[in-house]
Amino acid sequence: MGDTGGDSNSTAPAMGDWDEIRIASMDFRTPASMFDYVDIKYGGTGSSGCINAAVNVDSVASRTFVTNSTFAATAGGVYSGAESKGIAAVYNSQFLSGTCGVSVYGGARAEIIGNTFGQSLTRALHASNPGKIRFWFNQTEEDVSVFNLGGPRPTRTLVDVRYNTLLGGVNGADTYDNHHSLDDWSGNWFGHDANAALPTCMDPAVAASLNPPVRTQASTVCPAGQQAVVGYRNAVVPALSASPQVLPEAARETAAPRFGPVNTYTGALTYQVQDLAVQDAGKQLTATRTYRSDRLAGGDAG
Repeated sequence: MGDTGGDSNSTAPAMGDWDEIRIASMDFRTPASMFDYVDIKYGGTGSSGCINAAVNVDSVASRTFVTNSTFAATAGGVYSGAESKGIAAVYNSQFLSGTCGVSVYGGARAEIIGNTFGQSLTRALHASNPGKIRFWFNQTEEDVSVFNLGGPRPTRTLVDVRYNTLLGGVNGADTYDNHHSLDDWSGNWFGHDANAALPTCMDPAVAASLNPPVRTQASTVCPAGQQAVVGYRNAVVPALSASPQVLPEAARETAAPRFGPVNTYTGALTYQVQDLAVQDAGKQLTATRTYRSDRLAGGDAG
């Protein structure tokens, strides 16, 4: 947190100064890893690459939760390549600069809710052949890319991208063989009402640069230098007609970590006391009292 090298300004930190924090549990009984209110800077292998992330969730049983944290000058922020059973959950965090904010590969699962991805990133989300993903209520200044290589096009059932402010747009072009992009980008806000009618003709370069990009084709009825508008390049309508509302309370509470008996979102205290345990005829009878500070009336859990 300062001049730890003792050499004034002779050396400065940079992306890739250190490699990764690798979460590699192979046992589901291992507790989840939690990063809460953590500043993560200058990590990731080298200077580029979405998989070269500072936090690497890297096995089938790993469970990692990143909440209220900030990533800056990292080659990648959070990477999950945990195949079908691990999960990376990222809530209410900021990804300010680097290559990719969150990357999901090879069947990994992720829940990415209520985060901010800055314009100094190369890409906000990069998901290649992912498992189940929920990407909700995020604000992105750079593009979001979801695709399968050599497999069927991802559907919303598998990858749910909704309620986001996607100011950087979506990378939905099938740019090379076997690159099959997500088939449903609707239900997001693109900085304007994407439901409004498009013009009949446009300059193709201008159309391609819009957010979301517009597809055109040659036409003899359009003015010189313009082409006929076919529609948006990606399936983005019906879109949100205004910026999404505040993150739902249930999601905000999910993002608040639980350490011990205190719910850090509500401040409520919950504890239990077991008064009695009797073993009888092969069965065990127990009596337990539960106290919750947010339920002050008498009765069950009061």
